[in-house]
Amino acid sequence: MASTEKKGVDGEEIDNFNAIQDPNTLAALQEKLGQMTIKKPELDELDLPPAVRKRVNAIKNIQLETTKIEADFFQQVHRLEIEYSLKYAPLYKRRAEIVSGEVEPTASECVLFGEEQDNEKTDNEKQENDN
Repeated sequence: MASTEKKGVDGEEIDNFNAIQDPNTLAALQEKLGQMTIKKPELDELDLPPAVRKRVNAIKNIQLETTKIEADFFQQVHRLEIEYSLKYAPLYKRRAEIVSGEVEPTASECVLFGEEQDNEKTDNEKQENDN
Protein backbone atom coordinates (compact mmCIF):
# COMPACT_ATOMS: atom_id res chain seq x y z
CA MET A 1 0.00 0.00 0.00
CA ALA A 2 1.38 3.36 -1.03
CA SER A 3 1.86 6.01 1.59
CA THR A 4 0.31 9.45 1.11
CA GLU A 5 3.25 11.06 2.85
CA LYS A 6 5.87 12.92 0.82
CA LYS A 7 8.87 15.08 1.53
CA GLY A 8 7.97 18.71 2.10
CA VAL A 9 9.88 21.77 0.91
CA ASP A 10 11.90 21.84 4.11
CA GLY A 11 12.56 18.08 3.96
CA GLU A 12 10.04 16.91 6.56
CA GLU A 13 7.40 14.38 5.68
CA ILE A 14 3.90 15.76 5.21
CA ASP A 15 0.50 14.24 4.65
CA ASN A 16 -1.04 15.50 1.36
CA PHE A 17 -4.43 16.22 2.90
CA ASN A 18 -3.03 18.03 5.89
CA ALA A 19 -0.63 19.99 3.69
CA ILE A 20 -3.42 22.01 2.18
CA GLN A 21 -4.61 22.97 5.65
CA ASP A 22 -1.20 24.30 6.65
CA PRO A 23 -1.18 28.13 6.41
CA ASN A 24 2.45 28.21 5.24
CA THR A 25 1.73 25.74 2.44
CA LEU A 26 -1.36 27.68 1.41
CA ALA A 27 0.60 30.93 1.37
CA ALA A 28 3.30 29.34 -0.80
CA LEU A 29 0.66 28.00 -3.20
CA GLN A 30 -1.05 31.37 -3.43
CA GLU A 31 2.27 33.05 -4.15
CA LYS A 32 3.05 30.56 -6.93
CA LEU A 33 -0.44 30.92 -8.41
CA GLY A 34 -0.15 34.69 -8.26
CA GLN A 35 3.03 34.53 -10.32
CA MET A 36 1.36 32.39 -12.98
CA THR A 37 -0.33 34.86 -15.29
CA ILE A 38 -1.46 34.24 -18.82
CA LYS A 39 -1.02 37.20 -21.09
CA LYS A 40 -3.83 37.50 -23.58
CA PRO A 41 -3.01 39.46 -26.70
CA GLU A 42 -4.73 42.83 -26.87
CA LEU A 43 -7.16 43.34 -29.70
CA ASP A 44 -4.84 45.97 -31.15
CA GLU A 45 -2.00 43.42 -31.20
CA LEU A 46 -3.97 40.96 -33.31
CA ASP A 47 -3.42 40.93 -37.04
CA LEU A 48 -6.97 41.70 -38.17
CA PRO A 49 -8.16 42.35 -41.69
CA PRO A 50 -8.87 46.05 -42.38
CA ALA A 51 -12.64 45.53 -42.61
CA VAL A 52 -12.73 43.84 -39.21
CA ARG A 53 -10.46 46.47 -37.68
CA LYS A 54 -12.85 49.20 -38.92
CA ARG A 55 -15.79 47.39 -37.29
CA VAL A 56 -13.87 47.02 -34.04
CA ASN A 57 -13.00 50.73 -34.04
CA ALA A 58 -16.63 51.67 -34.74
CA ILE A 59 -17.79 49.46 -31.86
CA LYS A 60 -15.19 51.03 -29.56
CA ASN A 61 -16.48 54.51 -30.48
CA ILE A 62 -20.07 53.43 -29.80
CA GLN A 63 -18.99 52.01 -26.44
CA LEU A 64 -17.27 55.30 -25.60
CA GLU A 65 -20.47 57.24 -26.35
CA THR A 66 -22.46 54.74 -24.27
CA THR A 67 -20.04 55.25 -21.39
CA LYS A 68 -20.44 59.04 -21.62
CA ILE A 69 -24.24 58.72 -21.51
CA GLU A 70 -23.98 56.30 -18.60
CA ALA A 71 -21.75 58.74 -16.71
CA ASP A 72 -24.33 61.48 -17.24
CA PHE A 73 -27.04 59.13 -16.00
CA PHE A 74 -25.16 58.38 -12.79
CA GLN A 75 -24.46 62.08 -12.22
CA GLN A 76 -28.18 62.80 -12.44
CA VAL A 77 -28.98 59.87 -10.15
CA HIS A 78 -26.47 61.25 -7.66
CA ARG A 79 -28.10 64.70 -7.79
CA LEU A 80 -31.51 63.09 -7.16
CA GLU A 81 -30.11 61.11 -4.23
CA ILE A 82 -28.81 64.33 -2.69
CA GLU A 83 -32.12 66.12 -3.28
CA TYR A 84 -34.16 63.34 -1.72
CA SER A 85 -31.75 62.80 1.16
CA LEU A 86 -32.57 66.37 2.21
CA LYS A 87 -36.28 65.46 2.16
CA TYR A 88 -35.67 62.26 4.14
CA ALA A 89 -33.44 63.88 6.79
CA PRO A 90 -36.21 65.32 9.01
CA LEU A 91 -38.12 62.04 8.87
CA TYR A 92 -35.05 60.04 9.83
CA LYS A 93 -34.32 62.50 12.64
CA ARG A 94 -37.88 62.21 14.00
CA ARG A 95 -37.72 58.42 13.76
CA ALA A 96 -34.40 58.35 15.64
CA GLU A 97 -35.84 60.56 18.38
CA ILE A 98 -38.84 58.23 18.82
CA VAL A 99 -36.72 55.06 18.73
CA SER A 100 -34.26 56.41 21.30
CA GLY A 101 -37.12 57.47 23.58
CA GLU A 102 -35.98 61.07 23.45
CA VAL A 103 -39.55 62.08 22.55
CA GLU A 104 -42.92 60.34 22.52
CA PRO A 105 -44.86 60.16 19.26
CA THR A 106 -47.97 62.28 18.85
CA ALA A 107 -51.40 60.69 18.79
CA SER A 108 -51.65 61.12 15.02
CA GLU A 109 -48.25 59.48 14.55
CA CYS A 110 -49.49 56.43 16.44
CA VAL A 111 -52.34 55.72 14.01
CA LEU A 112 -51.21 53.54 11.13
CA PHE A 113 -52.07 54.64 7.63
CA GLY A 114 -55.22 52.80 6.60
CA GLU A 115 -56.27 52.13 10.21
CA GLU A 116 -57.73 55.62 10.37
CA GLN A 117 -59.88 54.89 7.33
CA ASP A 118 -60.95 51.54 8.82
CA ASN A 119 -61.94 53.25 12.07
CA GLU A 120 -64.01 55.82 10.14
CA LYS A 121 -65.79 53.03 8.26
CA THR A 122 -66.49 51.19 11.52
CA ASP A 123 -67.83 54.41 13.10
CA ASN A 124 -70.05 55.05 10.07
CA GLU A 125 -71.36 51.47 10.15
CA LYS A 126 -72.16 51.80 13.87
CA GLN A 127 -74.06 55.02 13.23
CA GLU A 128 -76.05 53.38 10.41
CA ASN A 129 -76.91 50.38 12.60
CA ASP A 130 -78.03 52.67 15.42
CA ASN A 131 -80.48 54.37 13.06
